[in-house]
Formats: sequence, C-alpha cells, structure tokens
Amino acid sequence: MQSPLTNFVLRPRSTPHRHRRTSSSASSLLVLDSSPLHVDNSLGGLSPVSAQAGALRHEAHPPSSGSDDDGIPCSAEHRASFESPFPSPFSLNVPLATEAAYLCTLTLSNNACSLSLCGDLLYTGLGTGDIVVFKTPRLPECARFGIGSLPIRAISVTDDMIFSAHKDHKIRIWQRPSADGTHYHLVRTLPTTTDYLRNLLLSNRYIQIRRHHKQLWIRHVDTITAIAVDSTSLLLYTASWDRTFKIWNLRNLRCVQSVRAHDDAINAIILSSQPEGLIYTASSDGTIKVWKKLTAQKVVLATTLTGHNASVNALLTMSKFNPGVLYSGGSDCCINVWERVSSNKLVWKLAASLKGHRQPVLCLASAGRLVCSGGADRMIRVWRREGVAGSSFTCLAILQGHRGPVKSVAMAISSLRSCYVYSASLDGTTKVWSVLYDRDDHEDDLSSR
Repeated sequence: MQSPLTNFVLRPRSTPHRHRRTSSSASSLLVLDSSPLHVDNSLGGLSPVSAQAGALRHEAHPPSSGSDDDGIPCSAEHRASFESPFPSPFSLNVPLATEAAYLCTLTLSNNACSLSLCGDLLYTGLGTGDIVVFKTPRLPECARFGIGSLPIRAISVTDDMIFSAHKDHKIRIWQRPSADGTHYHLVRTLPTTTDYLRNLLLSNRYIQIRRHHKQLWIRHVDTITAIAVDSTSLLLYTASWDRTFKIWNLRNLRCVQSVRAHDDAINAIILSSQPEGLIYTASSDGTIKVWKKLTAQKVVLATTLTGHNASVNALLTMSKFNPGVLYSGGSDCCINVWERVSSNKLVWKLAASLKGHRQPVLCLASAGRLVCSGGADRMIRVWRREGVAGSSFTCLAILQGHRGPVKSVAMAISSLRSCYVYSASLDGTTKVWSVLYDRDDHEDDLSSR
C-alpha cells in the first residue's frame, strides 16, 4: 500500500488568481475558485466562462511494477507509452477549470480490472483472478476469494450474489455471506455442464463463428466485457466482443437467448430502470442499440442511436435522477447525453455532448446527480447536471494522478458537498479520491445514498 498524496503546491502565475487553503490532520487541500463550464447548446462542447485556473503540482510515490493480462505493460520501462503525449502527472502544467477541491487519499497496487460498489463495500476484480472486497472509504480488506489464474474482465454485484466474467469466457456466480460472515463461495459456472449437454447433440444449436468453425450458441467465444443483472426478473445479461449478448435465466441457470446485436465488438450493456425493462448495448461499430422485451425472456430491437463517430465504450443510466436519460462515452472523446423525448415513445434525442477528455472515454459511473468519467488520457472528470431537467453541466473536478488509462470507476456521495471516487487504471493501481464541491440550489445528492 502506498502513501497518500499529501503535498499540493500552487504554482506561481503572472496573473492574479483567487485561492484559499484549508487544512486537515492528514493533508492540506487547495480550493480553486473559478467559474463552471457549461454545455454549448450547439453541441460544440464545453467552453470556460472565466480565466483559466492555476495548475497544481503534487508529489507521490510511483506505482509498483506489474502487467495487465491484456498484454499492456505496466513496468517502469514501458510507462512512457502511457505518458506520451501528455504531461507527467507529477508535474502538472495543465489549465484546470474546475470549482472543486480534490485529494487522492489512498493508492493500492493491486492490478484491478473492474470495480463494483454495493453499499459500503467495494468489489474489485483482479488480473490474478481474485475478487477482493474492501470497506469504503478507507479500504481495509474484508475478504478475498476467487479461482486464481483466470483474470477477471467484468464484475457485477447484487444484494446477495456476485457475478464475475473471466478470461475463459465463462461467468462465475458467487454467494454473498450473511451480514456477520466473510466467506464467499462459488455457486455455479455458466454455461453449466447440464446446459452444455442439453445442446451438445443438437445440430441446430451450433452457430458459425469463423470459416469452417462452429460453436454452441450458449457459449461466448471472445472476451466478456460487461454484465448486467435484473434482480426482479432474475435474468442475467452478458455482452462480449463476439458481437453478441446473451440472456441467462437465474432460476434454472440456462441460457435462454443469444442475440447477434452489432457489427463489431460489444463494449457495454446496461438495464433501464423504467417499467419497459429496456436494455442498452454499446459497440465498437459506433452505435447504441435499445432493446425491449418481447416476452419475459426474449428481446427485440427497438431503436438505434447514432451520435458518436467512433467506438462507444461505456453506458450509464441514473435510476433516481432523470431515469429517461442515457449517458454514453466514446473513443471520439465525448460523453453524449441522450434524453427520451416521451415516456410513451421509444425515441431519444441528443441533448448535450460533454467534451474535455483528450483521448477515448473508457468508463462512467454516477452517484446522485453526479457523473464521473475515466479516460485513456489518464484523467477522471467529475460532472454535475445543473437543475432537475436542465441540459447544462458543470465540470466540478479533473482528477489527475494515474499513469495509465483509467479502466473502471465507481463513486459514492459522502456528504451534501463531497463525494468519493474510486478508480482502477492500467498502471496497476486503484485510487481513492475525495472531492469537495459547492452545493447548488437544487442539490439533493445525499438522499441517493
């Protein structure tokens, strides 16, 4: 475990800038006063309203060596590939236009690939094949379990189960312990042996995946990138680079449908909280597709959203605040905000496009009305939607400190004007960030805890 980042220094500027410093027992926080950024109504992106804020410089211990299972090196001799063409995070000289203070309170060298926050527990899927459970926000380790040797690609957690996707293109289901227990045990692996044998001898249960090569339709044949769980209907959805998503009945642990959804790899799948039970998928073909349930276990395509000009890598919906709003992050460096035109029609409009990342947006997370985004530019941006139904956003903070692309993020509200952000990067580290921001007139984030 590495030491927290503790020293923040205001770099001298030729122009005056307002600032104030507050201290705590652990470290000092520098609060910069600057005007927020607003979305250009023409979808041209964000533009600063005031002069640029001063740059910050901080000292930190570099992360330990390691490597990502995807073949992306994390050792010291290869870190230059992460840093170019961007400035070093340890000597920042980038204009920051934010209105929040932030502090990296903890750095772990654990090679986490995926994060999932459930209550006050943070679940991390590691490249070693283990799942490590931490108590937030200080992250003492509560439990560690797994199968080892099979890196975890995606993880999803419900009140009583954990679902993990592994390098062998299979899904493991784990039972969460009781409130006073710490032992997690493996329940089943999907597809099950029973389901496999049911389909093995039937010729119509095979699909063509490559020339002269067929595979059972119940199996993914490439990396599983995302997992979504419908706890009400007891259905599990898995998306893969094999261009399909599959639906699993958790009552009998059978695969009930396999959908060839896109013309390229599927990078994300999420479920809508609205009554129709919509499913959203995002793909490297640059499209977002909306699926609706035809029956309890069958889905059909409802509409296709086209607004990105590159791969779509991440999706997000906010169940409590604006459930009809969809966020998508793409390799065009944009976060598109989609609003449903009418609750009676499956029609969406592109309401805003948030620009600020300098390389592809890889992950999204939310808490209350806050949204955070992680990118290949090694940065994490924290956004707030202003008003209940407005299309104006404020970039509250730009979190800088990772030395590799940010692969997964999670966040939680800690008070009326602060939140915690958890981030996992290809530099092999997981970081905890404390963000302090001004509460606006419409703030109601705390009620989402």
